Amino acid sequence: MIKANRQTLPLWFFDKYFSILQKILFREVEFRLEGTVPDGPVLLLQNHFSWWDGYWSFVATEKVMKRRFHVMMLEKELARRKFLSRTGAFSIDPEGRNVLPSMRYSSNILKDPRNSVTIYPQGRLISHYAGRVVFEKGAEALLRIAGAPVNVVFAAAHVSYGSPVRPRATIFLKHFEQGLCSTQDLEAAYNAFYLESRDLVIRSEV
Repeated sequence: MIKANRQTLPLWFFDKYFSILQKILFREVEFRLEGTVPDGPVLLLQNHFSWWDGYWSFVATEKVMKRRFHVMMLEKELARRKFLSRTGAFSIDPEGRNVLPSMRYSSNILKDPRNSVTIYPQGRLISHYAGRVVFEKGAEALLRIAGAPVNVVFAAAHVSYGSPVRPRATIFLKHFEQGLCSTQDLEAAYNAFYLESRDLVIRSEV
């Protein structure tokens, strides 16, 4: 697997480049955290529909929740963009036993209360217009391997257009307080949050 190798200069460049590009392409990008996130490591579960998701995960963890950003990427994708490992990306190969080293590596990251790990629980890009997010088993498995208490935070990114030329992005964040539970329970709770946040965006554009 490809491990994360966070470095100050690549992180600074990553943030500056995408923050400038974001200001050009979006009329507004807003992060909305419902409530607070307790002290401790964070597992961020976010929908994955665009190449912006990685940067929005970075902002959500580094700037909103004040944790150190790490993100799980498919090994074939990270191998093509190895420089991202210097911003906190590490790889997973979803074939068979190749998953275990990445899960153990993620759990070690989450032993440090200053850290966060972002995973995209559907395991692949899905359309922004999908009615729900279908979870693979990775989130539940990681929480079981981690053992120690981990804050699970849901993130739902939505892009809306309306009459202006540039779209608006809203990233909703919510601490999930139920603790360790099954993939089905995580999926159900996430989708309730996802649909509720989507409805808020729809109403705001009317």
